[in-house]
Amino acid sequence: MKTLHRLLATMALLPWVASTHAATLTMNGWLFGSGHTVNVSAPTYRGLAGGFKGTLSGLSDTRFNNALVEMYCVDLAESLDTSPGRTYSVKMAGEPGTAVFTLMPASALFSTAVVDRLARLVSLVEGTPTWVDTSQESTSMQLAIWNTIYDTDVSLTGGTFNDASSHAAYANSLLAASVGTPVTQDLYVLRSVGQPGKQDQLIWIQRVPEPATWVLVALALGGAAGARRWRPQG
Repeated sequence: MKTLHRLLATMALLPWVASTHAATLTMNGWLFGSGHTVNVSAPTYRGLAGGFKGTLSGLSDTRFNNALVEMYCVDLAESLDTSPGRTYSVKMAGEPGTAVFTLMPASALFSTAVVDRLARLVSLVEGTPTWVDTSQESTSMQLAIWNTIYDTDVSLTGGTFNDASSHAAYANSLLAASVGTPVTQDLYVLRSVGQPGKQDQLIWIQRVPEPATWVLVALALGGAAGARRWRPQG
């Protein structure tokens, strides 16, 4: 009987163990093949910059398990090996266990104002991909993201965060165009808190409209259909 009790207890734990295993982030190098040198201050960094790509798999929130994940650096104090095939363990915020990265909403790290500005910048590029579809433009996108995090203006040539490279001008264009852009993306951060930690990465997924929004859309479509059916007699 004791053996049966132990077996039943073990079987009861299996779903919990399966649900708490770490997922995997697999890196695949630069987003557009290469990065380009920037020269920024406050904080100071001179080196390559640009977006990265990879895949996420095994996460309990399956919205993130995508064939391609675009990501950009959040901080300038740490580093990350992005070589193709390099893997890191990942878990969702709030899940037990340990992993190199914890996936959490950007609002857990940044102010509402910063998240809003970042979301508009990302939504601009997602809405019109030609804004960023080369390695040079990806470098400018990285500068625009850093400027949004470290500064309060929309320029790489003013304020406290500056860049002396040729990529600053296009970063300024991205920042200016993003002002007022409707938000279509929800932002998340792959956060590492080890000693030393890995460089945090900004990622995003398509925003799902609130239920109330769907109701309004349905009502609007229903009203339009009714208007087409009804015609004044004369």
